[in-house]
Amino acid sequence: MLVLAGVLFLSACEAVPDAPQTAVMPESRADRVAVPEDAILYRCDNGQRAEITLDGPERARLKIAGAATNLAAVRAASGAKFESADGGIMFWSKGTEATIDNGNGVKLTCALLP
Repeated sequence: MLVLAGVLFLSACEAVPDAPQTAVMPESRADRVAVPEDAILYRCDNGQRAEITLDGPERARLKIAGAATNLAAVRAASGAKFESADGGIMFWSKGTEATIDNGNGVKLTCALLP
């Protein structure tokens, strides 16, 4: 009986493999996977992520919904404003917010991701 109790006790101490752990990353960190180091990320009101990469003070590249567009700086009363060569796409940021206009009546309001 003592031997049986010892066997049961030792079997209870057998190492149980840990359950796989899943890292939960905050949205801003998860969004930065495969994003250029110098990209600025925004989350738009429709749930899409917008990525803007500045190429000096006069040019930028906007990536949203899998499409990338080259933009040039244009005069703005305040903030930073960029447009595509044909004027169809506009990106305008001020502080932690940005507006993206696709030229077809769709305007997105976006917030800077930390």
